[in-house]
Amino acid sequence: MEITVKPVETADELRVVHDLFAGIHSADDYAKGLRWLENCGTRYPGYLTEHTRIAKCGPEIAGGLRLITDTVRLGDARLKMGGLGWVTTSERHRHKGICRRLMDDTLAYMKLHRYHIAMLFGVPGLYHRWKFVTSLADHVIDVDTLEALTFDCPLQERPAKVGDIQAIQAIHSANEDAMTCSVVRTRAHYLCKWNESGPKQVLTDDCGKVLAYFFYRNLGDHLAVEETGVAEIGLCGSVLRASGRIAEEESLAHLRIYSPPGHPMSRYLLEFRSRHETLISCNAGGMLAFVDLEETFEHMIPEWERCLRDSGAHDLRTEATLFVDGAPQRIRANRGAIDIARSPGKSKVSLSAAEMMHLLTGYRYAEDILAAKQCFLSPDARALLRAVFPKRAPFVWPYDRF
Repeated sequence: MEITVKPVETADELRVVHDLFAGIHSADDYAKGLRWLENCGTRYPGYLTEHTRIAKCGPEIAGGLRLITDTVRLGDARLKMGGLGWVTTSERHRHKGICRRLMDDTLAYMKLHRYHIAMLFGVPGLYHRWKFVTSLADHVIDVDTLEALTFDCPLQERPAKVGDIQAIQAIHSANEDAMTCSVVRTRAHYLCKWNESGPKQVLTDDCGKVLAYFFYRNLGDHLAVEETGVAEIGLCGSVLRASGRIAEEESLAHLRIYSPPGHPMSRYLLEFRSRHETLISCNAGGMLAFVDLEETFEHMIPEWERCLRDSGAHDLRTEATLFVDGAPQRIRANRGAIDIARSPGKSKVSLSAAEMMHLLTGYRYAEDILAAKQCFLSPDARALLRAVFPKRAPFVWPYDRF
């Protein structure tokens, strides 16, 4: 029977595919999954009905997926990211190429609409077929509840309310300046998930001004603190005390705090008893792929020029050609100014798309990637690549995952 892939076009098609999504991905709590799709999914900022793609086998909906559109940070650069979620094939139509057809269709749609990169949180051993590569580690910090209770909290604590969104957004944005791959949130991002995500607390001064916040969940054996934000680093102790109090009330022995390197909470806890972990998957978990490499490079120019200034390599006059899956991208530096050419130069190295993604996001050290390659790079070209591709810690907060 013929398989066709297309966007959702009717309310009935949307209802049927939502039922399929919830039945497979939220089998343990079907009602919650369906509620999320109806209350959050269709209200997500920038969502269009055509962002829900379906595969039909004859008249029957055999599978589907959802595309979200976000802007992500990469230093001073902002990239248009397409997030792929709820990738589903009904049980009776498996092994017919439904997933392949859906992925091919959606990536073509993203290319047409000028997305830069694609992101997903995937099952093992599937999405590398579309050149997705694991690029987003989880960074978590374990703190014993008794340790958290040793900190002082001179601030007032209360549950967060919708009226606090502006203050939370401002604190979050200030904390995220140095983060890589984090989603640029608007008020609409908070509103669409506010009632369907976990509990949220704010800490205020005596005048009621919000100075810190945290999102959390009771996961049975620990308190998962899924996000923190502070107006200044010294307030992290107050967040620890407040979250420790909740853990104590709920008889949980420790906190598990999501916090990437460079975030105020991670920096603060380097001075105290805590266990810092980096959790890495292989061909699974948080994965990225290029949709349009050339446009991505063009949008990176302001960030790369900033990297040159910050690294002391501002005076370099050199170039390096990166052959990414055979396609040349020549980065040219001229005393702090960068431009991109599509023709190859003499100083060059060949990279896979996966290696290029790891360079771009700083997931791996540039020198480690280059050391494994047969390079024809001058010393200045190597210095250029080290400068524009510094080591970073790409990370997406649980609140922004899909």
